[in-house]
Amino acid sequence: MKCGLIHITYMQIPIVSSAEAAELASKYRKQGFQTLKLKVGKNLKEDIEVLQAIRAVHPDCLFILDANEGYKPEEAIEVLEELHSNYLVMLTSVC
Repeated sequence: MKCGLIHITYMQIPIVSSAEAAELASKYRKQGFQTLKLKVGKNLKEDIEVLQAIRAVHPDCLFILDANEGYKPEEAIEVLEELHSNYLVMLTSVC
């Protein structure tokens, strides 16, 4: 999507419920965005539920996850294992 002279390549989803994240992902998919940046790191179980909800409505999206140093190393590994075949682009600020 182009916004003036800036080419926007992804949309960001804040830390929200899985239902809200799925709604945003669906909206962004309709707008043509293939990459979504998600704020994660607050609660591992809820983060995985949000990612699964997004995947259900936007099956081909790429993920950039910004953990804001919220994961312990073993939690970061768990997220990566969950997403290893699901189009993870980048995991930043892990621990």
